[in-house]
Amino acid sequence: MGTYQSFENGILTRTRQSLPKLPQHRTSLPCRGLLASQMTCKQCSYKFPVKYETFDSLSLTIPSQLWGGNSLDACLQQFVMPEYLQNVDCENCAKLATMTADATKNTFTRTLTIGKMPALLCLHLQRTVWLNSGTPLKRHDLVEFPELLHMDRYSLRRQTSSRRAGLQRSKLLLGGSAGER
Repeated sequence: MGTYQSFENGILTRTRQSLPKLPQHRTSLPCRGLLASQMTCKQCSYKFPVKYETFDSLSLTIPSQLWGGNSLDACLQQFVMPEYLQNVDCENCAKLATMTADATKNTFTRTLTIGKMPALLCLHLQRTVWLNSGTPLKRHDLVEFPELLHMDRYSLRRQTSSRRAGLQRSKLLLGGSAGER
């Protein structure tokens, strides 16, 4: 015989009282944010719609620096740096290709930014690099963290908020908490 008994829709404790009901609303996780990805055609400047993907932490690589130290800003800049994709079908170029005989496979740039900042941003610095021989090597580079981290440069809003003079809202991370100012 168990110490907990079932009673209609509820469960009774050892003292035969029902357990408090938990609220049924969805709670958001404090580290959950959204990455925004957008591709742009280099030929005709057509932009695919922004795609969003959830994340719980950002995995950042430490840039290879010959002189000077590394900073968290440099790691984040490398994270949002556009990458080039070859041989991508462009809808706009395909429409134009019906009028001309041009190929529709073009080079695109893919830009990755933070679409929605989480309340608590978790960052993972990748310190393991792989040598050509396949041997892992741990990097012991010093990475400088600022006391106040401005996140506007890495967010999707940077593009839209920079167009609206006087209406900019800055995303700041200070002492492990996120706030809007």
